[in-house]
Amino acid sequence: NATTTIQVTALNDKPVVTTDTAGTYAFTEGAPAILANSGLSLADPDDTNLTGATVAISGGSVIGDLLAIDSGVLTTAGLSLDAASTPTSLILTGKASLAAYENVLRQVKFSSSSDDPTAATRTLSWRVTDDFASRLTDFPPGNDGSIVKETSTVATSTITVIPVNDAPTLSGLPGSPVPYTEGATAATLAGAISLADVDDTNLTRAEVWISGGFTTGDTLAATVGATGITASYSSATGLLTLTHAGTSKASFESVLRSVSFSSSSTDPTATSATRTISWQVTDADASTAGTIKLASTI
Repeated sequence: NATTTIQVTALNDKPVVTTDTAGTYAFTEGAPAILANSGLSLADPDDTNLTGATVAISGGSVIGDLLAIDSGVLTTAGLSLDAASTPTSLILTGKASLAAYENVLRQVKFSSSSDDPTAATRTLSWRVTDDFASRLTDFPPGNDGSIVKETSTVATSTITVIPVNDAPTLSGLPGSPVPYTEGATAATLAGAISLADVDDTNLTRAEVWISGGFTTGDTLAATVGATGITASYSSATGLLTLTHAGTSKASFESVLRSVSFSSSSTDPTATSATRTISWQVTDADASTAGTIKLASTI
């Protein structure tokens, strides 16, 4: 019988990253970090080891987003974090088994310290690089068409971010009593008041009221100008209400800076010689689709 010999040249095959797309990966603003993709799996048809991996936020990232992994997890696997890593890109180096790399990548965590992380979905990209020296099939030795390490095709996964509305804040109220003389011109109460909101540009409501010492005849008033803000005062309760469907903090700030106190009473100190004024503003909650508007601390 005649025989024919066939020379087979082996080529290094790329490793494969498969991300878990069936699981739910959601991060809520202010909550602890979550596992980015705990169902991820790795495979390589002709290598038992890997020599590197990269995971990065490739879409939707905002300042404050963070990818992290516990140092103990890396140490146990014999891996290290490359100096070129950034808060949103982790580069792992070191030779370790597929199983070791899989375990490490499953423990990558995502979090965001942003007060305005937005509801944008974060897209994560994953890839790994194999170790040609650990080939499963290499007989006879040296019978290879390539000795180059191969990097997997990029696999992606997503994380849903759930923003939480943050309450607006007030500052700049006077640190000492504002003087008012009976029968005199109304006294401006807080000409330097300042409003802020880390995740909303607009406000919808402000309330200023006499919370202590209210006396019949007391009046709170404000100049709204062309802001479109509506002002309403209750002489029975001492409450001044400012409302708008949603206008800028600057507009509300300018109106609140104009708030003044006066009294038509001929005996304004009959109940008390002082008045306590309370202030509160409510945001438009643009960051969470206007579902939960929050008021500032009084």
